Amino acid sequence: MPQNENWQIKCSPYPYQINDYVNIFGIEKSRMDVFNHRKNPNIGFDFDDTLITQVLNDKKETVIKYNKNVIKVMIKHILQKQKIYIITRRDKNENKLIRNILKEKIGNVYLNNIIILHANKYYQNKSFLISLYNITIYYGDSDSDMYHALRGGAKPIRVLRNVNSKDKSLIHIGLLKEDLFYCSQIIE
Repeated sequence: MPQNENWQIKCSPYPYQINDYVNIFGIEKSRMDVFNHRKNPNIGFDFDDTLITQVLNDKKETVIKYNKNVIKVMIKHILQKQKIYIITRRDKNENKLIRNILKEKIGNVYLNNIIILHANKYYQNKSFLISLYNITIYYGDSDSDMYHALRGGAKPIRVLRNVNSKDKSLIHIGLLKEDLFYCSQIIE
């Protein structure tokens, strides 16, 4: 694929900018063996725009939507006995809110298998936490998520940000040779 070619990704109404190298996979046919709990015992997820997306409704109020296929993948990891770590830049006092948001979608059974970690800009950034908890695969939506995954020693997997997300910052798919999880931007 030529560098910086606009390319239509399955399930996406919009073309995304794809760089020189990108691996594309879906839930059913990951050739990375991401669900092998012996090879990848610890899995990480970003929270905002990865597991959930905040959108504005008709009344201009913020509403939380779930990234349907990413939630399915997280549950599949749990069923494969993999430890799940959510690494967020949200403040620690939002821990209960994060758990309640997840509980609404996945219930207590799966929620008990999730550890929430809080990153900051300094010492305990996402790279540090990924390394500290031996996370081998990290799902995220931003360029910084991909960077932190690599720096922390994890395989980065790019989750597509939904077009209705409040976050409009630019992303560069494939810039860091991450894998791309297609159909990951579908919200419900």
